[in-house]
Amino acid sequence: MLKSRLNLRKVATIIACLAEKRMAVFAIALCISLSTVAQSQGDFAISPFLAVGSGKTAGIGGKLQYNLTNPLRLEGSFAYLLGESTVASTSNVIDVSLNGHYLFYIGDLRLVGNKMTPAYLYPLVGVGLYRATVKIDFLSVHEKVSIDRVGINLGGGVEQCITEKLSMFVEVKCGVGDDLSRLTALVGIAYRF
Repeated sequence: MLKSRLNLRKVATIIACLAEKRMAVFAIALCISLSTVAQSQGDFAISPFLAVGSGKTAGIGGKLQYNLTNPLRLEGSFAYLLGESTVASTSNVIDVSLNGHYLFYIGDLRLVGNKMTPAYLYPLVGVGLYRATVKIDFLSVHEKVSIDRVGINLGGGVEQCITEKLSMFVEVKCGVGDDLSRLTALVGIAYRF
């Protein structure tokens, strides 16, 4: 009986030691991961772009991006797209969006000379507010009609670094929702600060 009690005590001591070591390893891993995240957080970028949208629209816009962590980034964007114009009417679309990107490193590519720079592929998910406006000026008819829609943005893009602070990107997103289906392609440059 005494031998079994001693064996139980040894087993309990070993289990307690292992539990303490697990907690120490977990605490060290947590500290390392938090310090890595803290070092890559906080980068901002400003990005002017050209946009082409469905319905024969084209225009310009800009983004403000913020890196939450190294692979995860948020962006707010604004685009003004001009539509078809005739003698009697003009149309435009305003797109205000908040999107999230998850950056996947796809490798270093050679752009100019022998310098290799990183490239990233990213999916895009977000929400957008779209306002389409048609203005009619024909003879004695002067009408302006605006329609607002909220939709979910789905898409993706490719970003290639040119320098440490400058990169170029190509992105395609689709705004989908109630009575809304809008496809937009963007090409632009991002400056990180």
